[in-house]
Amino acid sequence: MKEYIVNQQMHISVPDDFREFSSEEMNALYRDDNGSRWGVKSEEKHVSLVIFYHKSNALLASLTNVKDIANNIRKKYDSMGKDHNYEMKGTFEDTIASLDAAGFDYAYDVGGIRQAGRITVVKKKGMCYTLYYYAREPLSDEAIETWKNLTDSITIE
Repeated sequence: MKEYIVNQQMHISVPDDFREFSSEEMNALYRDDNGSRWGVKSEEKHVSLVIFYHKSNALLASLTNVKDIANNIRKKYDSMGKDHNYEMKGTFEDTIASLDAAGFDYAYDVGGIRQAGRITVVKKKGMCYTLYYYAREPLSDEAIETWKNLTDSITIE
């Protein structure tokens, strides 16, 4: 296992077959130069995890919960995904690092390959983390277990 610290607060353990995305890969993947993200991928398992993070203003952070934030992201995906055969699979609530988390599962096409996506939002002390997990569709038992192991390893200071 490899240990990483995201944004100097989130600790995560990833299997040895994962490697960190380079900044060039991230910029190409997301077509921007946002520095507030980190990610890893396993070519062997065909899965990726990217974590975006940002500090919310104190008032906004106190008024919104992770379920509302995840729902707002889902609405954006609902409207943007038509070009990629986007399909909403369902919403969920979870716990990450002993904190409430919420998100949704979806599927989409990229380069002729069906992909599964899972977006999960968790926040602590005004810092919001959005986890983007990508795998081949249909989600294999191994991909689901990998997701669970990654999120179970997370702690946030």
